[in-house]
Amino acid sequence: MKRKTTNVLPVSNTGAQIPNPGVKVCVDWVGVTWPEGLDIALMTTAWFLDCSVDTFVPMERGYMYHARGFTGPGGAKVLYEPVKREGHDAHVEMPGDACDLVGAEWMRQYLTIAVARGANFSRLDLAMDDYRKVQSVQQVFTRLCSHEAVGHVKRVTLEDGAKVRNG
Repeated sequence: MKRKTTNVLPVSNTGAQIPNPGVKVCVDWVGVTWPEGLDIALMTTAWFLDCSVDTFVPMERGYMYHARGFTGPGGAKVLYEPVKREGHDAHVEMPGDACDLVGAEWMRQYLTIAVARGANFSRLDLAMDDYRKVQSVQQVFTRLCSHEAVGHVKRVTLEDGAKVRNG
């Protein structure tokens, strides 16, 4: 079953491409381990990328402590162990290009399904572009430092071009 792609926007430098006047926030990278193994991880990821499982190509060698893997559209990777061992379930990496292919609304569904199936997230990056300066840098910084946000800020670029790291 093919999904219809809507709301195709021009590419931004961060991948933050959901329609919202002034502020755009989206998932820009996902790293998630599916406890149910390769079949569920591969089928679910392929469906949300709107492609066939056959689109994923076997990798020549493993990646990130996994012996085997597949690469798919947008640089998505599904990694696994040929002999399932405890703690070595199928792991999915979706960089920004793959997240863009999934889209904001479908990404929300993907994350909801992953949580419901007991998946473990090792990485979940958000990207935010504030083209119209709807929020000041201080407002964003205050929110990130409050109990509303849990996580780590890699880099923030201030209005004067200065970069703040490891906030």
